[in-house]
Amino acid sequence: MRPQIVKNIKKIALIALCFLISAVMFGQTEASKSGPPAPNMERTPPDLSLPIDSGLLFLLIAGLGYGIYITTKRMKAKNSSL
Repeated sequence: MRPQIVKNIKKIALIALCFLISAVMFGQTEASKSGPPAPNMERTPPDLSLPIDSGLLFLLIAGLGYGIYITTKRMKAKNSSL
């Protein structure tokens, strides 16, 4: 049992090290850039005619179906445990 725990700890340490190294590499910035660029005040805002309801019905139906699925799954698990 002990050697398996040591192997798991080594795997976890290796994965954590990879994440830390990648975070440090992506956290580096160039010396010439010290912050975000200045905003462009000459640009006009885009038209705000974005459709919100194009997929709203599909999203509602999918959410309702998922809710029914989870409810029936829980009811079956509850009934089978009795």
